[in-house]
This record gives sequence, structure tokens and C-alpha cells, in this order.
Amino acid sequence: MRKLLVNTLILFLILNFCVVSCSFDEGKVSNEKQKVNFVSGEILIRYKTDVELSERDNFKKKHNFIVLKELISLNTELIKLPEGMTVKEALDLCKNHSNIIKNVEPNYHRALMEAQDE
Repeated sequence: MRKLLVNTLILFLILNFCVVSCSFDEGKVSNEKQKVNFVSGEILIRYKTDVELSERDNFKKKHNFIVLKELISLNTELIKLPEGMTVKEALDLCKNHSNIIKNVEPNYHRALMEAQDE
């Protein structure tokens, strides 16, 4: 139970601190370590609470999205994109479906820092 609560809290913080309105370049890399800032081919979709499951399923089926993980308490799904679709294309597509989607963002790489014992 505690692990679920911690995972939910971490995802909630990630979703709230990410700004969807930023411009995203597919495969954008940092100059320091040459690491991708987000997972290529994956996005997180947070649905509006009043959306029927059938509407969600129809949307995913229409665009060939595959659910990798469902975060029920956050009304969010981790989605694998179909071959040939970039993260930017998927974000733009989802933003045009604001009637069912509350928030969409890339699956960012995140690292948690441990507190130092004194």
C-alpha cells in the first residue's frame, strides 16, 4: 500500500511540474551527457474524469496507441506510440482532443535524489 502511495505521489509530482506548452524536439539531447530527455515512442495521457472508457478505447484504437501501464488513481495511461509516430506528433494529436484529454506529455526521464544522512 505504501509503495503504491509513493509511486502515485511521484507520478503526480512529475505530471504537475511538467509544462506541456514547451516545444519538444524529437530526440532532443543535452550537450553535457548526450542523453535523451524523454523516452522516445512513449507519452503519458491524463484523461478528463467524465470521459467514458469506451471513448478512451476508441481514441486509442483509432490511433494505434498501446497501453503499457494504467495509473487508475491518476486517470493516466503510459502509452506506446505506433511505429513512425514521433512524440511531438503524438502530443499535437492529443492536444487536438481536449474534449477527452486533460493533459499529455512525453515520458520524461526522472531521477530521484536520496537525502544524505548526517
